[in-house]
Amino acid sequence: MPPPVNRTNIVREPGLIEFNGAYFYSKEAITITQKDEFFDVNALNFGKLEDRASDRSYEIALKPVGAWENLGVLFPYLSSLIGADIFGSSDTPLTVWTQSGRKYVFVNTALTTLPDTNVKVGDTLLADMTFTALLGKDKYPGDSDAYFTLTTGQTYPGDAAFSTSAIITRFPLLSYGGAPFDSLATVDGAMIKHTLSLTPKKVNGLGTIGMILADYQLTAQFQPAGNFEMSDILGITGGNLALGSSPTVQDLVIQYPGAAGFYVQLYAASMRQASFKFGTSEGDNLIQGLEARATRTFSAGAPVPLGYVGTSD
Repeated sequence: MPPPVNRTNIVREPGLIEFNGAYFYSKEAITITQKDEFFDVNALNFGKLEDRASDRSYEIALKPVGAWENLGVLFPYLSSLIGADIFGSSDTPLTVWTQSGRKYVFVNTALTTLPDTNVKVGDTLLADMTFTALLGKDKYPGDSDAYFTLTTGQTYPGDAAFSTSAIITRFPLLSYGGAPFDSLATVDGAMIKHTLSLTPKKVNGLGTIGMILADYQLTAQFQPAGNFEMSDILGITGGNLALGSSPTVQDLVIQYPGAAGFYVQLYAASMRQASFKFGTSEGDNLIQGLEARATRTFSAGAPVPLGYVGTSD
């Protein structure tokens, strides 16, 4: 016979994330994954004996409901210098709450996958995001609180922070320089991507203790809807520039028309990857996809952020 099982011990309930003063709700299950790296212990006589951990981290992933708020927490690295440790000089905890009173606190956490922003009618704004939890400062991997703590019987913080009105789903208008690109509608919205390149800081016996920001790319992908010719598009993508030349750049603004609430600007954006199609099927518009990529500029010898994320200009 199978052993008796108490169904109340099989936990199945939603979670709520608290991080850096903000609360995050998810459209789907929040997942926590232990991410160990291993090395083999071998003997010629017996082959592989076992594997042992050489590094450890935890990933906390969610698909946010899409509330356009707490933007400084969602996109924290726009002004960070390349070479900065995104975990900072002191630990930032992340808490996963449940309504039954479970409280998981990850002691040293940073946002390592920023959410794509899908600006369109028909979807919420924010895609998947991932936090990474590392060894706490002045901790050893064998400590009981090295990575996280769990307590039960805690008071759930409540849901006063939840705001349906912050989940905005309108169509965007784009502007890129002057006419005819000063008021661009899109076929299917715009997708804004913040892409990080991170390199770990490792210490033997401790594993990864921080992560260095090695690169940051800010791009937007969209398909213009309008009366454009190939020559119009190739004029902004550098179709006739000499190879090896710096690209032509303008600021790209993506915002909701006629009202505040959503505003993203890619500074000094170059247009790239133009494609065209001649056909009669649905989607065979002459002008296909474009990608805008923010380029790095400098002011008084200091790097300028790649862009701006907010609710108005």
